[in-house]
Parts: sequence; structure tokens; C-alpha cells
Amino acid sequence: MGIQPTDLVDTYTQARAGGARSHDAIDIMAAEGTPIVAAAPGTVEKIYYSDGGGGKTVYVRSQDGRWNYYYAHLASYAPGLTEGQRISRGQLLGRVGHTGNASPDGPHLHFAINRMAAGQKWYDGDPVNPYPLLAGKRVSG
Repeated sequence: MGIQPTDLVDTYTQARAGGARSHDAIDIMAAEGTPIVAAAPGTVEKIYYSDGGGGKTVYVRSQDGRWNYYYAHLASYAPGLTEGQRISRGQLLGRVGHTGNASPDGPHLHFAINRMAAGQKWYDGDPVNPYPLLAGKRVSG
């Protein structure tokens, strides 16, 4: 059994770095090793390790190129996951962990969505709150 929408907490606007920046993502708390699956179909654009940041991360670009889905603090990647690989919604990407700057006392998935303009790199984009999408909340505008 996975994490249910009612288990999610909207941490998007929480302060980070002593108030220097906002979170711009949600943290999905889960037991170490819980499967992480793709929120949407797309292409694995980047598999990256950031020691002081997200640790083991995966960036997935949507099929239309307009969205980038960021999965961070993974304990491990799915076997055979490669950059350029097309993935389906619900496909295994990795397992929940605490790599990078995450505390071992609170394994979680740091999940972000960025709106992408043509030609933007995997590390660019404008953050969009993923909570309403994942929690099944109505989004206005």
C-alpha cells in the first residue's frame, strides 16, 4: 500500500535555509525503501547526485516538454533506469531515502513540478505547487 492523497501535507511555501527561500516542493513522508512511481508519463531527462541538496535525484520531462517532475532524496534508483528512457505514469523510478541534505530521521520523497519553456534545461523552470495535483484538490485559474 502506498501513500494516499489524504496522507499528504502541503509544504510548498515552508521556509528553508533559515527563511532565505521557500520550499517550492512537497515532502512526502514514507518509510525508507517505499517505492517511488512516476506521477506522469515522460522521459527521464536527468539522473543526478547532489551531495548537499537532493542527493539521488531523477528529473522527468513531460511528453509535451512543458513540465519537469523532480524526485529527490532517493535511497536507490529503479534497476535499469537511464537518461532518455520513456516512462509511464506509475512506473517505478526508485525508492524513498534520505540522501543529500535530508535527515536520516525522516526519510521522504521531495517532489517538485516546474513549468518549462522551450529550450530550458532540466535544472530550470518555474515552480508550481504539486500538492493540489497529488491531493486531488481543485485548482483554480
